[in-house]
Amino acid sequence: MVDIKIDNNNLINYNQLKEMEKYNNVILIDVRSRQEFYESHIKGAINIPLINIKRYKFSYDQMIVLYCNAGIRSVKAKKILELKGYKNIYILEPNN
Repeated sequence: MVDIKIDNNNLINYNQLKEMEKYNNVILIDVRSRQEFYESHIKGAINIPLINIKRYKFSYDQMIVLYCNAGIRSVKAKKILELKGYKNIYILEPNN
């Protein structure tokens, strides 16, 4: 098992997400597989599986919120995006 720590400063809950969406340019990304996304997802989310996240470009002033089932793929996606220079990246608490 991989020990990945989530930085609490970038961990948000569903209510915080809804508040952010009211006032900010937010993109909600489901980093699970396409199959998982089609089975269920949060309304308004787009699906970019973790294995594809490197290929995408976003606005650098946009707030990016990532989610998956347990948080592990979200943390990995966050690290990939940070290496590409993105700063406003948040992780939605698992099981929301």
